[in-house]
Formats: sequence, structure tokens, C-alpha cells
Amino acid sequence: MKVFQTPGWIPLARVVAAALVVTCATSEATAQLYDPDRSLFSRFAEAELPAAPESPSAEELAASLDLEPAGEEGGIPQYQLKDTSLLFVFVPGGTFTLGSHYSDIYQTPFVTDSAKSSKTLQNYFVAEQPAREVYLSPYFISKYEITVKQYRKFVKAWREDDTIEEHHYPGTPAGFSHVPFLWKSSLPFWEDDSPIIGISWYSAYAFCQWRGGRLPTEAEWEKAARGTDRRIFPWGNVFDPMRANTRHGYNGRTMEVGSYQGGRSPLGCYDMAGNAAEYTLDAFEMTAYQNGALKDPCILETFPLSQFRVVRGGSWNEQGYLHRARTTSRERGHLVPNYQVANTAEAQIQYLQYGFRMVLTPQRDLLGDEGREQVEKMLEAGKRRTR
Repeated sequence: MKVFQTPGWIPLARVVAAALVVTCATSEATAQLYDPDRSLFSRFAEAELPAAPESPSAEELAASLDLEPAGEEGGIPQYQLKDTSLLFVFVPGGTFTLGSHYSDIYQTPFVTDSAKSSKTLQNYFVAEQPAREVYLSPYFISKYEITVKQYRKFVKAWREDDTIEEHHYPGTPAGFSHVPFLWKSSLPFWEDDSPIIGISWYSAYAFCQWRGGRLPTEAEWEKAARGTDRRIFPWGNVFDPMRANTRHGYNGRTMEVGSYQGGRSPLGCYDMAGNAAEYTLDAFEMTAYQNGALKDPCILETFPLSQFRVVRGGSWNEQGYLHRARTTSRERGHLVPNYQVANTAEAQIQYLQYGFRMVLTPQRDLLGDEGREQVEKMLEAGKRRTR
């Protein structure tokens, strides 16, 4: 098994023709090329770029989504969801570059050095190849990661109102608990304005639906993080430990959302590198970009069903993995992380990384009734695969 080395990567054409090996998060897995004909895509996805799309203004779209103007910061307007503390920024409809080219990586020494020092497998970057132009319909995305205080209200509602189950993703285990791992412990992760972590993808999905939104697709996440100029990090093309909460800043914990003012993305989002690694809506597939839609892409499920989702942005606890904090990096996260797998309390803390942010858009229900029925049938046909 070869680790990252320069030069001499396997050419993309040969990689696509073979089984791929990738290291994601803390484990290794073998990934076969997925079959698009046996995958479930967003019902809004289209194979081609739209010819002449109509894109409403921020004000028009906000009025339809219960968003109210809430001033601006740094010249970027922000909007507040009625009756909540959630702030959003607008991402206009249009095209941007999703993914990366090999040259984007080879020409950036600190990325290749990071990959080598962490013994990352040489096929790791295949997951974000090839770069391609895609179109996204306009949407609002939360300016900050969802916080402990905001999530606490969801837990309270879940405990007091069994209708929360109406917001569950199909196949969410019966009696599923939305309480975060090590919740209310004395660990320094549970301050009101810290990002919520220690949760499952199912809980992140349910929170967003409960608040009238959804998780971002990975394409929506990436556009909000890098804008349209193909930058490597939300602030530019050179890593700076003073702009993101990674282990290179030696905090050893999550920090209050928005603490790194210099890390703001071009569209006004904070902490899209470091702090909490963020769940997205997409099922993780290594070769997804090689067969993806060009308008509003999103792979909701594959068959056999996968237990993994795309996680973006890196986290507070990834020293030596700066390549994961890039705007194009695609990580593999479990639907339900196995927090108990570690042997010590100190080791378990290292798993407290996954959080999320939220999107508001008219395209809230990407499954639709037909999609939900398909997921239910898939679940009846067999359990989710573990690799």
C-alpha cells in the first residue's frame, strides 16, 4: 500500500479503472467504483448546466424563507431566521469550480508535505478529482456552525415532543437518541457559543429539518467556503494557523464560533476550516465526481446503502493533516460515529469532532416522496454496508 509521494502518482485514467484505496478520518477502507444507475440523486440534480437560469435576489429569496435582514459585516449582508438566533449569508445562483486538479496540489508544498508527514495514501486526493464547473441554485447558509446553545433547544424539544421523529431521515434507528457524546461532562466543549460536536449525521439532519432547513450538499458547502476563485482555504491559498482552529493553534479544543475573524470565507462564513468538521448531505463515494450532475449535484444514497457521509473542513484536532482543512478536501464520516471504540477517555475525546451548519432554500426536500420510498425499499433489501 503506497503512501503519498512526489512525483509519480498513478494517472487518473488508471486509478478510475481499478479499485481505490483511501485513508479517511482515522480508518482505511477499500472503495469500488460506484454505479450511478443504482444511486439515488437529488430530485433537483440535472446532468447538464442550465442554459439561462433565473436567480432571485437575496431579498426576494429571504422573504420566502422567513429570513429578516440583520445588518451586515464587512460589507456582506446577513439575515436572521425568525424566532431564532441563527444568522445566514446569501450564496447567489451560478457556477463555480467544484473539486481540484492534481496541479492544485503539487504546486502547494505545504499540502504535499502534510500528506507525506501523515502517511496519507497516494490515492487520497482522487476523491476530489476531477475539478469541474457546476451550477448551484441560490441558497442561504448559516454564517456559523450550529452552536451548543442552539442544539440544546433541539434536544429539549426532542425530549418533550415525539413529533421530532417527523423530521428524521428514513431509516433512523427506532428510539434514536440525539444526546451528544459526553454531553454535560466537565470537558471544555459545551460552552453556549462553541460548535456542537459529538453527534451523529442523523441528529444533524433532524435538527436542520426541525428548523425548516436542511444540511448543505457538499457542493453547497464548498462554494460557500471557497467562492468562485478556486481558493485553497477560505481566506486564500496559504495556510495560516491564526485563521483557523486546528491543532497547529494549540487550543486543544473547539473555540467559540467566529473566533477567527481572519478565517472568514469570501461569502461570509466562519470556521469552514478547523473547529468542527462538518457533516454534509451527500453519501460518500470516492469516485463521485467522475459521474456527477452538473446542476445542483448531490448523491443521497448508493446501493448497497453506505453508512458514510461526506465531512468537510477539517477540525480542531487534526495536527499534521492540514490538507484536510482545504476547501476541496472530502472526508468520510460515519452516520453514527463509534465513540466507544477508543480504550481511554483521552482517546474518546479525539472523536469529538463532527458538527454541522444549515442551509435554507426552496429546495429543502431533495428526496421527495418517491426518494423516501426508494430508501425504505433499499433498507428492506439489506443492511447498510460497513466498508
